[in-house]
Amino acid sequence: MSGSHEPASSGRAKAPIQVLRERRKEQLRPLLDRHREHTRIRQQISDLLREEPRTVPLLSAITGISEHEILWHVMAMKKYGLVSEGQEQEGYFLYRLEEKAQS
Repeated sequence: MSGSHEPASSGRAKAPIQVLRERRKEQLRPLLDRHREHTRIRQQISDLLREEPRTVPLLSAITGISEHEILWHVMAMKKYGLVSEGQEQEGYFLYRLEEKAQS
């Protein structure tokens, strides 16, 4: 039968989700990798802010990640209440980890 995605020898049809995963495997891998990288960066930021409040330039200098990318992650974390702005230091806000994010 043409159009079948299952080899004739197996005798069992694959579940639709299995077929979709196989078809989309090449598209999903970069998305999963990017999600893992974002999670790693946010964990790194959280660990640094757990020690003491820091500015975006300082976080960038410590991590080696561009200020633009650090700011993007800090703003995302702020949006979800994981970090907050404190006082200004040398023209930059000090960001600190919120209590609920420290556990």
